[in-house]
This record gives sequence, structure tokens and C-alpha cells, in this order.
Amino acid sequence: MKSYLNKTIVISFILLTSTLIYAEPKMLVCSHDRTAQEEEQRLRDTNNYDLADLCKISDSSFSLRNTFLFDTNNLKNSGESNAEFIQSYACGGITQDTKRIKMEHSPSAITFKWFQYNTTYSFNVDRKTLRAGYKTKRTYQCSLEDIDTSENIL
Repeated sequence: MKSYLNKTIVISFILLTSTLIYAEPKMLVCSHDRTAQEEEQRLRDTNNYDLADLCKISDSSFSLRNTFLFDTNNLKNSGESNAEFIQSYACGGITQDTKRIKMEHSPSAITFKWFQYNTTYSFNVDRKTLRAGYKTKRTYQCSLEDIDTSENIL
């Protein structure tokens, strides 16, 4: 009986540590529903010709994209955790520097929050449908992807 209990404890420990070792960060890539062609026209209509030209010369399939990098293990814990955020707009013609942001989650949603231009932004992702957007809008479709670290030096 003691042997069985010891084996159970050892196997449980191995399974627990193996999931911690193999946990990898993920990317949540959220693209706006507006196509690149629609974005080009929208930018022209608002007299943003330089940005519209970026859309015209790009072969991008998206207009706006928000990419969030985070460790999926953080979804197991309650409370707030750190994530990274990269925003691309003008059909990928402009990509902002990576920002450190906060991530919160509930059983139904993941919320990413950051402060920029004197405003606090809140980007919400429905965990079931992976539809997302700012506040209550859901104008983005997201996909969960692995982060390619094959060429990292460290």
C-alpha cells in the first residue's frame, strides 16, 4: 500500500513539473474585420493619404492587428498578470514597439489593459468565440498561435 502511494506521489510530481517545463508562451493574434482595401478607402476618406498609400502598396490581408504575447500558465491563476502587446495598423505598414501590459481573465473573457496617449485602453477577448474588441465591440477575430523561438540566441 505504501509503495502504491509513493508511486502515485512521484507520478503526480512528474506530471506537474513536466507541464511547467513544457508550458510555452503563446500569441493571440487579433485582426480587425475590415479588409485592407476597406481600410485604404477609409483612410482616403479621412484625408490620411500617407497611411492609405501604405495600405495600397502592402500585400497585407488585414487592416489593423493586435498581437498579445503571454504565458498560458497565467490563465490558471487568479488576478492580474503581465503580457506584451504589439499593434500594427495601416495594413501592416506601421508596427508600434512592443509594450508591457496587464492581462486579466475570467471564465468567459480575457482582458488586456494598457495606458497610452492619456487614455486607458481595454481590449476584451471572448474565450469561447475568440471574437474581440475595445470595450463591448467585437470587431476583431483572434487566433491562438505558438511563438516561433527557433532562431532565438538565448
